[in-house]
Amino acid sequence: MFQKTRIKFLSVLLVLLFLCNQETGAAPIEMDIPKSNTRIKNVMANILEANKNEPDIKYPFKTRFSRSISHYKLTWQKDDDGYVKVPYEFEAGIPIEVVNIVEKAIPYFNNKTCVRFIPRTNEKDYIRFINGNGCWSYIGFLGAGAQELSLNYPGCIVLGTVVHEMLHALSFGHSMARRDRDKYIKIDYSNIPSYYYSQFEKHLPGEAVVHGQEFDENSVMMYPRYAFALDPSKPTITWLNDPNREFRAQMWSPRDIIGVNRLYKCYGYQMYE
Repeated sequence: MFQKTRIKFLSVLLVLLFLCNQETGAAPIEMDIPKSNTRIKNVMANILEANKNEPDIKYPFKTRFSRSISHYKLTWQKDDDGYVKVPYEFEAGIPIEVVNIVEKAIPYFNNKTCVRFIPRTNEKDYIRFINGNGCWSYIGFLGAGAQELSLNYPGCIVLGTVVHEMLHALSFGHSMARRDRDKYIKIDYSNIPSYYYSQFEKHLPGEAVVHGQEFDENSVMMYPRYAFALDPSKPTITWLNDPNREFRAQMWSPRDIIGVNRLYKCYGYQMYE
């Protein structure tokens, strides 16, 4: 009898607690889901932080004019077997963390494109991963022997960052520097220090490859919305069709993959959406 009375009492108590919660308007428990206007750092934001706002693209020429009229070959050569082989090595003494993150990034290319990053044996032209000052790469194939790609430890040890720099080495530039970018985004120069204007210059012909696709706001090559902002509450890059859109890429997008396959004519791999 006592047990039955106790169960009835607990049941009534639970009902009263439920009704009390409804009347007082107590908020239900919610998951912490980022809202659409939540500022999230994308890959490029991580790179800018690691580089202390210095650019992550290197050029072998001193002026933009000399770069634009140069005849150096942007793309790596495709072999008769249909693969684009990119030899690489690590500088002596490089932290094991850099080696590990590069080796984790390589299968993304080797499995989804016809590009094959392969350990160097005696190839003349190759990429040398270094623990340099920041995260940076040259754009495309230089054909001048060792071609450095810097991944500083620990700031650059992020998978999306490594893929970003490797895409530079394959000749891909930043999305917001595309020559057709004004159809898609607006740059607020009034909120950018003048000494960073160069970061928003459009590519000149021959500086970087555009692979015939529409602008991709989800690309791993896209700057963050508040890049270099004087007033951090105001964006420097605005998507014309959706002014509140954030650029959240943490890894390459489907269009990034398709871009590699189109550029290098990777028949048998995804080349269309």
